[in-house]
Amino acid sequence: QRKQRGAARPIDPSGLVRTQRIQGLRLAARADLLDDANFPRSGWRASATGLWGSQRGSDSPVRRLTLDATSVASWGIDTGGATLRTAASRQGRDQLGGVYTLGGFHQLSGLQTDELSGNALLLGRLVWQRRLTDAPVFTRGWFVGGSLEAGNAWADARQLKPSHLRWATSAFVGADTGLGPLYLAVGSALKGRTALYLFIGRP
Repeated sequence: QRKQRGAARPIDPSGLVRTQRIQGLRLAARADLLDDANFPRSGWRASATGLWGSQRGSDSPVRRLTLDATSVASWGIDTGGATLRTAASRQGRDQLGGVYTLGGFHQLSGLQTDELSGNALLLGRLVWQRRLTDAPVFTRGWFVGGSLEAGNAWADARQLKPSHLRWATSAFVGADTGLGPLYLAVGSALKGRTALYLFIGRP
């Protein structure tokens, strides 16, 4: 009998682990000068995050960048605020879906929560609110207001175009409670899509 040559060798699990290596650098910065966390009347807030690196065995390097900025000002009992949120990331072909999502109250109101997803995101929001009374019952204040929102999510940042933005609006009644902000709202997106919201917590 002839001896078999080239017999299969057992796979070394440790060798497979060594082929998956991620090297990177993460930076973060945050500043918050809003006068109230739930229903601010003045100030601004900004945050930025970056992650750079390389993933062994991937078609593209790991890159992430996020920016979130809000500015608020008041005149009398009325308050106006503007928010800009943008994010971009690159992933390998073996990774499905996106890392950022949009949808829900003040995140393109009228759409389902996290209905849109992608590796690039852009959201702009204008909010107006009015304080209803200076002597609230069981809360620190009641508010009524509305929002105008525009944004979208894309598979790649190079696909971002102003003409691809989706628009939405909302109208809400809010209360500043000890458990957090309480909202009763209705949201509407283009093409006749609407949604009702009742929850406690930040949008």
